[in-house]
Amino acid sequence: PSASPAPAAKPAAAPVKTLVDYKAELGLKDEQIAKVKSTLGAFATQMAAKRQQLLTARQEYNKLLADHAALDAIKAKLQQIGATELDIRMLDVTTSRDIEAILTPDQLAKWHKLQEAARAPKK
Repeated sequence: PSASPAPAAKPAAAPVKTLVDYKAELGLKDEQIAKVKSTLGAFATQMAAKRQQLLTARQEYNKLLADHAALDAIKAKLQQIGATELDIRMLDVTTSRDIEAILTPDQLAKWHKLQEAARAPKK
């Protein structure tokens, strides 16, 4: 048995709140909630697929390095990784814009204030 103590468990991260969690504060209508949920569901599905593509590409890149593959093959894999990372970032931006388009201008302003408050440093 080890004489060193077991590492402390990491505290559980607070669940991420989405726009739907603030439906009362924003005055969201049922139709808006359904559209937001649908948009977020599609985002989650697409994001999972992109993350898997990225993981696979990174593993393939590491194998290319370990095998001392040709530089053009390594470059192509790095370009694939970069393109997938770009796709992930664009998916995030386009989903945010799609969700913003569901909100009224007043709701969007309230949502931005809620986001600012949530992101503010804790005192």
